[in-house]
Amino acid sequence: MSLFRALFPFFNSSNEVYLDTAATSQRIDSSLVAMQQYYCEYNANVHRGNYASARLASNKYEQSREVIADFLGAKSSSEIIFTSGTTDAINMIANGLNISDLQGSEILLLESEHHANLLPWQRFAARHNLTLKKITLGSNGTFGHEELNGALASLTSNVVILAIAHVSNALGNIYPIQELCAKASEVGALSVVDGTQAAAHIAINVSTINCDFYAISGHKMYAGTGIGALYGKMTWLEKLSPIQLGGEMITHVTWDSYALQAPPGKFEAGTPNIAGAIGMAAAAEFIKTNIKQIQDHELALAKYLVNELNPLVESNKLVLLGNIGNALSGHRHGGFCPYDASKAIALLSFYAPLIHANDIAAQLATQNIALRSGHHCAMPLMQSLGLEGCARVSVGCYTTLKEIDVFVASLNQLFQEGLCIGANNSLSTQQQQNFQIISPSQCTIGMAVSEASDWNAKHRLLLLHSKSLPTLPVSARTKRTEVAGCEARVWLTLITEQNGSEQFYAYSESKVVRGILALIIEKVSQFRKTDVQLLDIKRYLSQVGLSHYFSEGRRDGIGHIIQRIHTEYLQT
Repeated sequence: MSLFRALFPFFNSSNEVYLDTAATSQRIDSSLVAMQQYYCEYNANVHRGNYASARLASNKYEQSREVIADFLGAKSSSEIIFTSGTTDAINMIANGLNISDLQGSEILLLESEHHANLLPWQRFAARHNLTLKKITLGSNGTFGHEELNGALASLTSNVVILAIAHVSNALGNIYPIQELCAKASEVGALSVVDGTQAAAHIAINVSTINCDFYAISGHKMYAGTGIGALYGKMTWLEKLSPIQLGGEMITHVTWDSYALQAPPGKFEAGTPNIAGAIGMAAAAEFIKTNIKQIQDHELALAKYLVNELNPLVESNKLVLLGNIGNALSGHRHGGFCPYDASKAIALLSFYAPLIHANDIAAQLATQNIALRSGHHCAMPLMQSLGLEGCARVSVGCYTTLKEIDVFVASLNQLFQEGLCIGANNSLSTQQQQNFQIISPSQCTIGMAVSEASDWNAKHRLLLLHSKSLPTLPVSARTKRTEVAGCEARVWLTLITEQNGSEQFYAYSESKVVRGILALIIEKVSQFRKTDVQLLDIKRYLSQVGLSHYFSEGRRDGIGHIIQRIHTEYLQT
């Protein structure tokens, strides 16, 4: 049992095996209490009023800035700007830099950068006619001495900005940013560090790192969403232009002009996330006070996890990515190489050559295990690895060995039972009885799924019936037929047959998605073309018990598939 688990209220009401801390961490009670106290006891705006609650709110807010400065090792709290998160912070830098303050023609980034530390620099490069260059990684996303030497060699006087993550969100690699920032300083390049994944797991000291900027997000370090912090050297904060203008960030305004506050005030226009900042400070105090115990606990979890997965790796059923995965590459190192805590946090990304990552995550979700699959906002990395995506296990200080056991056992079960479904689309007679499977010849896919006894049975039925999908040929899987917005790639189009009838054909590398596509296409084919627009496909999916597979979010792949079906019919 984790020493800290009782401090996180989420686990009082949820029995979910939560292994997606890299996406968002659970909230520590001290952070929640601090935010509630603000709202309930001294809710007032900051830096504006002279009454008691306003003074208290302002004092607590500025004390929180001091806490974050101490947490990051900044020399002064004036070097800390509260933001809505790392994405906001990096955009603040990229949009506020004045090109006249910079020298060079190249922006250098790691191949594994999160989109938040890539897209702003793409636009900055386009605006100022600069070139983006990448620091390449080793086999399966590793970063060692060879990659470091290559990175240092790339840091020439041509580099204007070095933008790198302290820890990769997709691989868990801890990068040697102190050496890289030192070289950047030597050649006159600006250094920007994305510290999002580092803040909850390793000690940070920006003065020792000697970077120019360092950004963190509260929700990745046991605090709330919509809050973060940006550290900047005062020399750069004074040069940086604010990208938002408004109340409180000025010293004087006339009808024709305005004068800005000194940093950090000039960057915090309007009413800030006061409660968020106070809650973030509470979480930072917890991490700083307990960082040694947190690291020891997560190190034990990581070592245990890689050892437990070793049989799957040795049998070539699983491929691990990044530095933590390299610990299992015994055949290349003359034996098992123990996990090195200085090279990676307890975050493990992997893929199975015979099972799509989306299918792995979906199957584990049926057993109440939460982990993420996909490109992890690092599409260029996945492209360089030759992958559509991967699955990721990420732990926090609250994760237990028992949860790792549950995950490993479920993963092993997936390979024992799920591989036969994935490879052959078939189940044994006993399995069919266990899951009350009705064959396609007896009824529709929808009826079979609707009558399945439980969620696990429905999921397995989708895997079984994935073979019923009218499969779109490889030659027809083009950009025109691809459905955008799906976590697993999907192609779908309406084809006119030789007899004049119309039939939807589709494909996805995810077998569970193929099963859903087969079910949807089956339902659509039961309606006349003129009536399909009246068919509420989402409602139908809910009726058969598959609402789990779609959401109202931006990555609602099922929603995009439904929209494409309607669009295809309208165009013909």
